[in-house]
Order: sequence, then C-alpha cells, then structure tokens
Amino acid sequence: MLRQRALLTADREAAINGNWDDSESEKKAGFKQGQETKFEGDYDFVKRGGPWIYKKHALIVKDFDSTAQPSEIKLDAVPVWVKIYDVPFHKQDETWGMRYGNGLGEALEVDVPESEIKKKEFLRVRVNLPYDRRLQTQLTTGVKGKPQETKVFKLMYERVPYYCSHCGFMGHKKDDCEKQRLGIPSLEYDAIELRCSSYKKFEH
Repeated sequence: MLRQRALLTADREAAINGNWDDSESEKKAGFKQGQETKFEGDYDFVKRGGPWIYKKHALIVKDFDSTAQPSEIKLDAVPVWVKIYDVPFHKQDETWGMRYGNGLGEALEVDVPESEIKKKEFLRVRVNLPYDRRLQTQLTTGVKGKPQETKVFKLMYERVPYYCSHCGFMGHKKDDCEKQRLGIPSLEYDAIELRCSSYKKFEH
C-alpha cells in the first residue's frame, strides 16, 4: 500500500520551505500521531491529475523508492497534458500519440478517443516535460513518401507551470531570464498562447 499523509493548506508553504512538522499536521487533520492512511485512489488522482501549481511553480509528485539514494532522485521534469491540434483522425491512437509525445519529452500516456465519433480537433498526450528544454510551440513531422513536405501541429499545454516569455523555458519569468540579460534575441513567447485549462470530458 502507498503511504500518504494529509497536507493542510496552511502547511503548504512550510512544506515547500522544508519546515513542515509532519506529526503536527497529522494532529490537525484528525489522525493519531504515526497513523498511516491508505488512499490509493486519492494518491493516483494526485499523481495523475497534475500538474499541481504552487505560487506558479510545479509541485512534482513521484513514487517514493526507499532503496534509492538521495543523489539518484531526479525532479527535473513535470508531467503535463499536451493538446496536439489537427492530428489526422486515423492517427489519433496510442501508437502515434506516444510517438508525438516522445518528440516533446517522455510520453506517459495517450487519451485515446473511445470511438470514431469521439475524435476531436486535437489529440491529448501526457508528457513529462524536461525543465532543460524550452516549450515547443508546434510539432513538425515528415510526410511518408513526400520527403519535401512536412505537417505542422499546433500545441497547447494544460495548466503548464509559468514559463519565460523571452526564452520559453519553464521555471522563471522574463525579468529573471539569463538569456535576456546576455542579449540573446527573444523567441517572442509572449505573442503565443500556449497555456490552456484542463480538458473535462464530462463537458464534451
């Protein structure tokens, strides 16, 4: 079973700063000190329902591996649902979704339409987006049998953490951008809308 503890709203900042008193938070939540809670469904929701944002930064959730060394833990990517627009209907499946997603980062899963009638103007792919790569505004692929042709798919990111409008990297704002300070030309991300709200299936 997965082990979780309740994290109260009032404790979030302390948790981020490394000052969270674990036992005190359990008391506030109504648990006996040291009592373990086993809510696998809740944990799965937290793990897959992100990205969770705290003060515009991503709160990264990963499975805990007790055998790992601290130096082995990598928190350098954030899972985000990406909408890939104008994907041909016959390619709105898991195989092509994983292929497209791996072009952006590490593809985790594809929201495959349940039937032909439920296919949309976009294909959703959950991707682990690395912090050391700028957000792509579009995805370009070749055309089989036509080496001179390409297809371009527009991208939008559901609830992506804030990113720099100068360089397109997540994790800092334009005023703190090292590339801007060094005089590297802007990629003009402020002219492109990449962020969108989460897709809610029950509304469609």
